[in-house]
Amino acid sequence: MLLPVAADAQLYQWTDAEGRLHVTDDLSRVPPGQRPLAEQPRATDANWNQIAPAPDRETEAKGSAASSGRGKRHVIPVARAGLELSVYATLNGRTRARFTVDTGASVNTIPRKVVEELGIPIDETTPVTAVAGISGRPVLVPVVTVSRVSLRNASVENVEMAVLDTMDYGLLGMPYFNNFKVAVDPTQGILALEEIDLDAVEGVYGGYGERYWRTRFAMMRGMLEQIEAYRQDVPTTHTGILERLDQAESYWRGQYDELEAKASRAQVPRSWRD
Repeated sequence: MLLPVAADAQLYQWTDAEGRLHVTDDLSRVPPGQRPLAEQPRATDANWNQIAPAPDRETEAKGSAASSGRGKRHVIPVARAGLELSVYATLNGRTRARFTVDTGASVNTIPRKVVEELGIPIDETTPVTAVAGISGRPVLVPVVTVSRVSLRNASVENVEMAVLDTMDYGLLGMPYFNNFKVAVDPTQGILALEEIDLDAVEGVYGGYGERYWRTRFAMMRGMLEQIEAYRQDVPTTHTGILERLDQAESYWRGQYDELEAKASRAQVPRSWRD
């Protein structure tokens, strides 16, 4: 899990060129080109309500209509805080939560307090994923599946989200936006989403591209390899440590098998898994 930090510590959240999520409390760790965005203060309830004007009824009507026969188009008003674009999403049809928009991020995130409000349990069987944490090193955080994530009527089902204890807002990235053709007009405060059929998109399986699948499989194999390497250095008399290693191996083996089953259902190419 991410290390706990003081409630008043300034945290900076950013994604690198590969779409990997980073969270740090040291601005010097943020690449110079990312600092103008990372330095923006967290949106508060007071300033978050300064939302760009919503589109008029004519624009709204056009946004609800089918576009060129390629799929339904949704027009979403967004709020701007510095360089960030933020939206409110409705989760599972009942809980509203704030998210930063980052269409290039390879992972969605969600605050733990929102997960608790949704009643989604997190225990030792919950899947995990790696993000770059406060120390700059990869850390493991829980991954939950939200049954439905909606920006107005633009809904995506079964959306995976990494749970962060240290942030009070979430991030919507590629696992959500892969379902749409995305256009942003920051001057008007508008996010336009046109639905696409992922099954008809070459190179996308189960809503994810090659980088996602390769990264997930590599992480799972890496964890199993680390456990085996550590076991080689543990004397046979240290039964307690060996038992914990067996438990860890069993957990990660189960995670790997679940990922393999998910990839098989999505018909992910074998070369992306090996």
